Amino acid sequence: MKSTHTLVEVLVDGEWRVIDPEFVVIPHNAADGSYATADDMRAATRAKNWSALRYEWLTERGDFFARRYYLDYPLVFANTYDQNHGTLKAPLDPDAVSKFYVPIGSLPPPGAYGVYALQCAPGAATATSVIDGTPKTFDCDAAGIAHTTKATTDEPQGGEVVLQPQRFVFPWDGTCNILSACSP
Repeated sequence: MKSTHTLVEVLVDGEWRVIDPEFVVIPHNAADGSYATADDMRAATRAKNWSALRYEWLTERGDFFARRYYLDYPLVFANTYDQNHGTLKAPLDPDAVSKFYVPIGSLPPPGAYGVYALQCAPGAATATSVIDGTPKTFDCDAAGIAHTTKATTDEPQGGEVVLQPQRFVFPWDGTCNILSACSP
């Protein structure tokens, strides 16, 4: 999945802990309560094992925004990027894209407002689409997916396919998310 999200490791009492600074959450392995790693988060998401992790929300607001994010919170960890080496860790197999997205082809006017992504044409490095009337070009990731966006119309221009992310954990009602003004 193509999404930019940051996890940081913080040294607490001599132990490295992963913390999500955007939603102010610490992930734990549900089986034993240990601190989860980015690898644990990626593995649970790819296996669609939504109960493998539990989340320690450090603020009410983080939980509120994560539940209303444009993607189910765990899905931002399907692909993890290793900043120290400049590479994806175990890139998502392009054939696995169907685990997380439903292809809908294109979304011509008047489409339904929602969250959409583009599946790049085979072998393409970029994808171009007219999104809400504006032509845009995006880089394709290792799984052949380009930028996830909220839109009403999304018309691919060169063999791309519009995809809709599946929701597994939190339903999205389209009225409130991290990018709009919300209050708990």
